[in-house]
Amino acid sequence: MNSATKHVIVYLAHGTESVYHQTVFSILTLYHHTKGDFKDFTVVLYTDNKAFFSPYLGDTGVVIEDLTKEQLVEFMGERRFIHRVKTFVIKDCFSKYQKDLLYLDGDTMFMANPAGLLKAIAPACSVMNCDEYDMHDGGIHELQHWFDLRTALKANAFVLHGKQFKIPLATRMWNAGILGISQANAYLLEDVISLTDQLYAKCPLFNVEQFATSYVLQNHATVVSSGNYILHYCYGGVKSRYTYHLGLFFERNKNQPVAVLSRLAFEFSQSLDALTAPPTAAKKMTVLDRAVLRLQLVKEVAITGGLRSKW
Repeated sequence: MNSATKHVIVYLAHGTESVYHQTVFSILTLYHHTKGDFKDFTVVLYTDNKAFFSPYLGDTGVVIEDLTKEQLVEFMGERRFIHRVKTFVIKDCFSKYQKDLLYLDGDTMFMANPAGLLKAIAPACSVMNCDEYDMHDGGIHELQHWFDLRTALKANAFVLHGKQFKIPLATRMWNAGILGISQANAYLLEDVISLTDQLYAKCPLFNVEQFATSYVLQNHATVVSSGNYILHYCYGGVKSRYTYHLGLFFERNKNQPVAVLSRLAFEFSQSLDALTAPPTAAKKMTVLDRAVLRLQLVKEVAITGGLRSKW
């Protein structure tokens, strides 16, 4: 580990081989865009399966932190909320490395050298993946979990630092699959954990950790998007398609050295539009697309009394 670097890029990978493949691939694209030179940052991977990653990452300088079963249980908390683990891993990383931090979910790939993105992380500026919606208007995200979270926010008050407050429906929901936080703001994670637990107790949804992170960061300083530096392929059919092809990618290339793998990963990232859906995912994608379209039509009729668009 280079102690002189200012930043740490951190990943969390546990549970399934598809998540491991996604994470290795993301690191390979980082390796390609930096020409294998990690001198300006430290890359840290928290995982429950070090043996899986060592053959791929042994020559990259990535630091692998063991994530034990006991830690996973502790980080999930008494309600066994799996997405709570991420916040605790970031907290642990701040404690150990004392650097500004860029966290990435495994289902990401670098599309450019991240130097400019890392520079944006500051006490007055945090990075998140993208601004998705608020609780007044969820757009295409107005599915059941949007309505449930909106209802919980309207019905409940929350407490931080001994002060009770209501969360405005104008609060923006940012996607937290990419998250950049200054070391100076590491203390904010305690608020994220507390608010996550309060939200999950009232409304046990998969995305309350993301909302808690969004709320705390946007009420502390400016939040900016990670933009075009990184692709986060987290949605429905797109993720199914990429995950399927990443399995094939590693099946074909698992014995290649990291320099070759990183070049092949870059080539893969440049040909995403040509990827076909796996047979089992095609039907799911169609159903999801129809559901989203139906919600859009219902919303437009409710607002305007008719359809303005040709669908």
